[in-house]
Amino acid sequence: VGYRQYVWRGAHVEVEVDAGWAWGTNRIDGKRYSTPSVLLNVNAGYRFGFFEPGGFFDDGSAVGFFVTPQVGVIQGLWTNIGPRGGRPDTFLSASLLLGLSF
Repeated sequence: VGYRQYVWRGAHVEVEVDAGWAWGTNRIDGKRYSTPSVLLNVNAGYRFGFFEPGGFFDDGSAVGFFVTPQVGVIQGLWTNIGPRGGRPDTFLSASLLLGLSF
């Protein structure tokens, strides 16, 4: 679940809460963990539209293509993946979203 707010043309900020399942072997205690987890993502990015109204190469077609690079921070709200060796559950993130608009 998330919210994206455009602040200028394609520039935006977004906040989302992701729920899922985390599993794997912890490097510190060597134990295997399998647990539900909830993460908070805060991102900033820019949407570049191609072949869509108002985008680059606007040709009036009904289907467009977009590329959205984003950078942000992920914070673990509810995770239990074992000991972290004093490190926080906060990570830098980057993503590249590709999609179609119609």
